Amino acid sequence: MKKSFLFTSVDSFSTTDGPGIRCVIFLAKCPLRCIYCHNPETFIPSEYHEMSFAKLKRMYESMRTYLNNGGGLTFSGGEPLLWAKQILEFKKFMNDDIDICLETSGNVDNEYVDELVKNLNSICCDIKFITEEEYAKYTNGSLKKVISFLKKVDNNPKLAENCVIREVVVPTINDNLEYLINLGNLVLSNFKNIKKIELLPFHDMCIEKYEQFNMEWKLKDVKSMDAEIIKAFNNKLNEHFAGKLKFI
Repeated sequence: MKKSFLFTSVDSFSTTDGPGIRCVIFLAKCPLRCIYCHNPETFIPSEYHEMSFAKLKRMYESMRTYLNNGGGLTFSGGEPLLWAKQILEFKKFMNDDIDICLETSGNVDNEYVDELVKNLNSICCDIKFITEEEYAKYTNGSLKKVISFLKKVDNNPKLAENCVIREVVVPTINDNLEYLINLGNLVLSNFKNIKKIELLPFHDMCIEKYEQFNMEWKLKDVKSMDAEIIKAFNNKLNEHFAGKLKFI
């Protein structure tokens, strides 16, 4: 195994990709083709770059002053579970002295995923859609795989406490209270320890990427969602699921 990652970009100061301040590396490759994907470059080989473990370690060490205060390194993508073996090896390379968060779809299962789940500090998992039919239609993936992955997380109470399930709210597709209540019920019926759900407003800031790569942006007629609508949904959902789930 090469001690390196293929990636498309790095965000050295993020406050939205896990707890605290994070250094985020967007890893290459993804098994899904989500209708609202904002990182299409992660499945375009010409956009891949290679970073050695040593270089990533140097980058992380240079940021420790502010990353150590509740933050750390986030592996995003693309799909970081495709790199489960390398992430485990990198943690060993760092002598376990690193806080790791994963941003994932949970749609990958391989021989290293179970071990990786035991070695994460926090996780953000985009559940995407709440029926197998919708999931296949809009992502070419499987909801069953996500549920199976999240059950592994749920069986690790400490990690489950630091797990956030994410849902992108897309106008005309899932922007209604009934759908979001069903999302909450799906979480409650499958997990005992995962209690946090984050609703993310759909936006179209990725259009230029699709134009750059000569790719079709299938949601060209859908306008970005106002964050105030998400706040209103959160208020209603927190009232509905009071004491059972927390919408953030």
